Amino acid sequence: MSSKRIRRPFKNGAAISVRQLARSDSGLGMTEILVAMMVFAIIATTAAYGMLNALTLTSSTRASETAMSIASSDLDQMRLAASVDDNGVFSVVSTSSPIPKNVGGTAFSVTRTVTWQTTTGTIGACGTGTGTLQYKNVSETVSWVASNGRTRSITMSSAIAPLSNINSDTTGTIIVTVTGAGGQPVPGLTVSITPTSGGGGSALNDAPENTDIAGCSFGLLVDPGSYAVTASLAGDIDLNQSPIAITPNGAPVSVVAGQNTLVNFTYDQAATFPLTYPAGATLPTNLPISFYHATPGTTAFNGTAPFSATPPASVKAFPWGDGYTILGGTYNYTATASPASCLDTNPASWTTARADGALGVAPTPVFAAPGGTAPSTAVPMGTLTLPSVSSLSGKYITAMTASTPAAGDPGCNAGQKLLFPVQGSASPTKLALPYGTWNLYYGTTAGSTTSAFTSALLTGQTGGVVGSGNSILIDPRVP
Repeated sequence: MSSKRIRRPFKNGAAISVRQLARSDSGLGMTEILVAMMVFAIIATTAAYGMLNALTLTSSTRASETAMSIASSDLDQMRLAASVDDNGVFSVVSTSSPIPKNVGGTAFSVTRTVTWQTTTGTIGACGTGTGTLQYKNVSETVSWVASNGRTRSITMSSAIAPLSNINSDTTGTIIVTVTGAGGQPVPGLTVSITPTSGGGGSALNDAPENTDIAGCSFGLLVDPGSYAVTASLAGDIDLNQSPIAITPNGAPVSVVAGQNTLVNFTYDQAATFPLTYPAGATLPTNLPISFYHATPGTTAFNGTAPFSATPPASVKAFPWGDGYTILGGTYNYTATASPASCLDTNPASWTTARADGALGVAPTPVFAAPGGTAPSTAVPMGTLTLPSVSSLSGKYITAMTASTPAAGDPGCNAGQKLLFPVQGSASPTKLALPYGTWNLYYGTTAGSTTSAFTSALLTGQTGGVVGSGNSILIDPRVP
């Protein structure tokens, strides 16, 4: 059969040839084009995501490898430092702040944490417990910000041992730790360890190093016996207001063979506390200014010379974060009645209301940051203004705690004796006195109690409440 006679589909009843069918093709429609573009977009997006994910994974892996290399390098440096000599391990210490490292445009941060491991299994920055020091646990953490904005980190740990035993069965170790007002370690203190007379100890072969970044210092290979331990740094002060940190009450510490002896000091930069007193008043020459904090109790600050000194215009004190109650006069707090207690100088102790309902108001605690200066503080006291009394000219006035306090006065069992300078001819005379019940005297010598005040001398006074005889009440209670 001839190819000319081949027929294809019919149109309107007539056969259509292959050539005619080809000529009638009008191309792809819009729908087909949109579908094709969508399919292409999906394939392209999937491919791009895969490539981006691969690049991100590669970058993250590279950063992790770099971080591990940084941590490993720092550990190697610590091992090298520990291998310098027998005491080299003491130079392996924690970082005080993160160490920045920049590698390949990526910023890394390195933090090193170091603790001592002892034979008893205890762990601490300086070593704790009675077990001897064995080796140091070193943990390196390297962190960085990944390309997705998240912070990532890796941690590596290692044990670093000293070249030789730093203790023996026949000697002990004195571990000194120093922390500040906020509990932070205090580096750079000079530490002294000396044997006490007759205590059986002996001078150390190697003086202890200054406290390190963790606030630690060590007396090594210490013969058993009794030792005095101190620490100091210019401008610093301990919690008992001493410029040299000493053990409680200066008591020596005992060293036992094969064991650690721990000495903990609280020491920081001294803060300055400016003080003011009642305006225009004559102050006792021996007036103590009491700084009270619950931890150490009361510290009294006085003038420097008897009978001619004035109370301090400012005081350097340990910078407790919760501050001090500052009071004029002696203040000794005891939870129960005691011959040593003296409460009435603190207005907060006056808890018995007057007839008008007035009570004592607690002074606001005063605080300052380490090395800083507190706001100027008006020392809580009362005043007693005496009328013009010519007989007091050239005389010394003495105030003594009354043996029987007035009603509502919490009392001062310890007693106080305050000395005023010689009185001039000018009058009236205004005296500043701590709160409490006082007996007043005068005489020709400082501190004289030979002549008691008479009612005539107290007639017309202001600021106090006259009692019997020469007694007068300086009352802090206010409505």
